[in-house]
Amino acid sequence: MKLGMYSPEIQRGTVDALFKAASGYGFECIQFDFTSLPPADDETDLYSRTLRGDHMPETLSNTALQEVKSAAEKYGVSLTAVNGTYNMAHRAASERAIGISRLETVAKACKYLESPMITLCTGSRLDKGWAYGWEWDDANTEPAAWEDMRDSMEKACRVAEKYDIRLGIEIEASNVVDTAEKAARLFEEVGSQRLGLIYDAANLFKTGDVVHTQAIETMKRTFDLLQDRIVLVHGKDLANKPGLHFTSCGKGIVDFDYCLGRVKQIGYSGPMIIHGVHSEQLFPDSVEYMKGAIAKAEL
Repeated sequence: MKLGMYSPEIQRGTVDALFKAASGYGFECIQFDFTSLPPADDETDLYSRTLRGDHMPETLSNTALQEVKSAAEKYGVSLTAVNGTYNMAHRAASERAIGISRLETVAKACKYLESPMITLCTGSRLDKGWAYGWEWDDANTEPAAWEDMRDSMEKACRVAEKYDIRLGIEIEASNVVDTAEKAARLFEEVGSQRLGLIYDAANLFKTGDVVHTQAIETMKRTFDLLQDRIVLVHGKDLANKPGLHFTSCGKGIVDFDYCLGRVKQIGYSGPMIIHGVHSEQLFPDSVEYMKGAIAKAEL
């Protein structure tokens, strides 16, 4: 099993320096986010750029894409997936249309970069613009929220078909799809084999203050329902305290021995993307921990 990382968690001034650093930490693949492209001279703050939706640019130059492709080849770090998250459940059809338009830009980029997958979230009714959908709104449970999100997903699958790529969604506590059962329902209703699951165990919980047996049961239920749809595995953890406080692998409630054991059983051959590393200084420990867990599972 190859180890990978999420590109915004290593910040460098150039794409070349980013891929060099990723390779230096022992990563063989990357889930790329376009916020990792160097900012323009007047855009130096990564967070503000992300809020403006630069992770899904309206346009992408061939020069920028070639820079990414060349760095990946130079350092032997393959592009496992590209981030394409937008608020698929936004109340306004006009906002959802912006997202699908930019998704097509990302899909074109994936073909150029020879990356096989776009990562998505299902979104929330909480209105923070087309690009964001990671905070809970009670309206997420209303039928209209489901219908709007499903319509977005069907359109996204048509884009995926057009560009011959896969889409991966996550179950997320703040999103319309916040349980394994809802994910299974979505797969059945959309009916596209282009759509798969990103198994991120830390996202399966509403809070981190659960006992180990509860955590295992939640992970087990998700595997039992959705193991045939898993297209990518994330290695993020959830701190053992009230609320949602994500942390690096091995420092929270996720039992990665169980996770990797189930991954082995289903014959998953993709990478493990280490995620949730809030300080680059933690990467060596995260890599060492996950390599040990993978070796224990004999993957």
